[in-house]
This record gives sequence, C-alpha cells and structure tokens, in this order.
Amino acid sequence: MPDYFEFKENDISLTSVWTLLPSLPLEYWHPNALGKTGSRLGTPVAMDSLTMKMEQVSYAYISAEVDA
Repeated sequence: MPDYFEFKENDISLTSVWTLLPSLPLEYWHPNALGKTGSRLGTPVAMDSLTMKMEQVSYAYISAEVDA
C-alpha cells in the first residue's frame, strides 16, 4: 500500500457523511427539524438542493460531521 495511505491515529478526526432519510413525513422537512435529525448523527452540515426545495419528497438527504 502506498505511504500516503498510512494515517496516524490523529490525522483524521472528523468526516462528513450523507444520510438518506426515506419516507420522512412532511412535517419533519423544516430546516430546524432536519437539523435536529442530523444532530443525532453528529454536527449537521448541509442538505442537498432537492431536499431544500422539497422537490423530491420520497426522501430527505442530509450531511453531518461525525467522529472518524
């Protein structure tokens, strides 16, 4: 394996993960509610544009920073 794949324990402490929330009821699509949902994973970071605009309501897609 190349040397650049050898990480020390503290090299990476956080990573962003995207989470798909299928069949999320519409009352939970408010940014505050999605933020609270994301905070159960880690620190909420973003949501995709379809989720923001509620253009694809069969799922919500949010990003959160989590411990690596």
